[in-house]
Amino acid sequence: MPVLYDHSPILPSMSNEIFVRKDLAQNSFKEQTQLTIRQGASSSSSSFTPSHASSSTEGCETPGSTFSTPEQDAPKFGRCTPTRIPGFELKGNNTKLAELLDTSKSDASRRKWDLEKVEKELERHKRETPTLKQEKVKLKKDNAKLVKQLEEYKSESAKQQASKT
Repeated sequence: MPVLYDHSPILPSMSNEIFVRKDLAQNSFKEQTQLTIRQGASSSSSSFTPSHASSSTEGCETPGSTFSTPEQDAPKFGRCTPTRIPGFELKGNNTKLAELLDTSKSDASRRKWDLEKVEKELERHKRETPTLKQEKVKLKKDNAKLVKQLEEYKSESAKQQASKT
């Protein structure tokens, strides 16, 4: 069978390998279809598993009814849902992903708790720290006391100098 080339933008070094794989997949499918039809299984449901299938294409949808023509019922190899994601193990429920979600939730709650803690500290600081107006009033009172003390000191020192002379 001749290899058909499409003009998609593929690197020249990779193009031969890709088209050979496409051709092998098509040939494998046609051989499997012909075997199924010859065995008389065309009336019952059958599943197709290509000979080159790997663990990364276990979740592919396969035609479940009879094969009328290979072109119509050919499985779409590019539309497989992978059952294996790099970095994660899928065991019923994805434990690593769940752990990551839990840690992100706990990080978010920790950040929220930290924010609440800072807000409480700020409120406490505001209550304990006098405002600018209160500071001005206090300074005026302190200033008035100091002015009185200064006047008393001046009057006492004037009396002492008068008594000396």
